[in-house]
Amino acid sequence: MSNRALLMLLLLSAAINLGVLGRVTYRYCCSRIEAPAAGSERPSQSATYADLQLSGLQADQVDKIHAELQVRIEPLREEMKRLRREFLDLLGAATTDRRILELKIGEMSAVQEQIEKVVADSLLREKDVLAPEQRNALLRLLERRFRQEDHHGRGTMTPFNTIPDRSHTGKEPH
Repeated sequence: MSNRALLMLLLLSAAINLGVLGRVTYRYCCSRIEAPAAGSERPSQSATYADLQLSGLQADQVDKIHAELQVRIEPLREEMKRLRREFLDLLGAATTDRRILELKIGEMSAVQEQIEKVVADSLLREKDVLAPEQRNALLRLLERRFRQEDHHGRGTMTPFNTIPDRSHTGKEPH
C-alpha cells in the first residue's frame, strides 16, 4: 500500500472518530442541560423551570404536583417495562404470531395513553398555579422540548412532539 493511500486511510479514520466523539459529546451536553440542577431535588428549582420565575408558594405547589405525578406514573412505567419485555420475548421467539404481537402493541398503546393522560392532568393542575405570563412560558418550554425530542429522535412520534412552531403560524400561546 502506498504512503498516500495509507495517509488517506488514516485521515478518514481520524475524521470518523472525531465525528463520533463530537456526536457523543453533543448528546451528553444536551442531556445535561435538560437534567435538573446539580443537588436540586425539587423540580421547581431545575433549570427547566427557571424561565417561569416561580414564587415560593408556586414552587411548593409545583413540587407537590410533581411528587404526586411520580407516585401516579411509576406503576405505569413499570407496566410499560413489563409489556416491552413481553414484546421482545414474543419477537425473539422462534415463531411469532403477528396477531399476538399486535395485541401486545395494543396493550402498550393503552398504557402509553394512560401515561399521557396522567401527565396532561398534572400539567393542567400546574397551569392553574401559574399566572398568565408563566403559562405562556410553560407552553413555550413544552413546545421547545417537543421540538427537541422530534429533532433528536427521542421519544415517540405523537401529535404533541410534532407540533409546528407557533412563531411560524402567527398564533400566540393562550
